[in-house]
Amino acid sequence: MLIRWRSQTILSCRFEDDPPVTGTADAPSGPPDHGRAQAWLDRWLSDETHPGRGVAVDPGGSAFQRRVWSLLKDIPRGETASYRWVAETLGVPHGVRAVGAACGANPVALWIPCHRVVGSDGSLRGYRWGLQRKAALLAWESQRSLREGRTLGL
Repeated sequence: MLIRWRSQTILSCRFEDDPPVTGTADAPSGPPDHGRAQAWLDRWLSDETHPGRGVAVDPGGSAFQRRVWSLLKDIPRGETASYRWVAETLGVPHGVRAVGAACGANPVALWIPCHRVVGSDGSLRGYRWGLQRKAALLAWESQRSLREGRTLGL
């Protein structure tokens, strides 16, 4: 994973095969906290339901994107929610495509678990880092989930 920092805050986290991020915000300002990021990844890999708590992340984004991303952080590991459920929970029932666009704009991979958002029929829909990776993440999480079988909004 490639992590972009500003001071002690993660701005983006991407997989190595992603195209490079462009723009002036790419340059980090301050030393990255690799130990904290590694500790977070270790917690994520060791089955913690919400390992991102306590790690400073600033993905930027619009007010709507931030609302979507905030809600996604509360979807427990091994569970999924539909784009429709997210839109309805946010009070914008006709905003399913906007929710999908917000998921696609997520710059921090695992910190905001947009891979946990699926179609209303349970099918995998677009994922910024590829459907194969989305399926692998969901399969990995469901095998390790403490609450297997529960799905939100399907």
